[in-house]
Amino acid sequence: MNGNVNALEAKVEHLTTGKVATRYGVTPMTIFRWTGDEHLGFPKPIYINNRKYWSDSELDAWERSRARCAA
Repeated sequence: MNGNVNALEAKVEHLTTGKVATRYGVTPMTIFRWTGDEHLGFPKPIYINNRKYWSDSELDAWERSRARCAA
């Protein structure tokens, strides 16, 4: 193998709304607002048993894109 991780082997972590809010130092209501803001481009959640979860890797990618915009 050439060092690439197979998509099935990669561990995908999903964060709850509360953990996402804590990650950014905001309230869960702010996460709700960010999700609805088309211009912000905040990742959309996935639903598991009617609960919202965010992919850690998608949040990382969003952060990188925001850092490029700020530079």
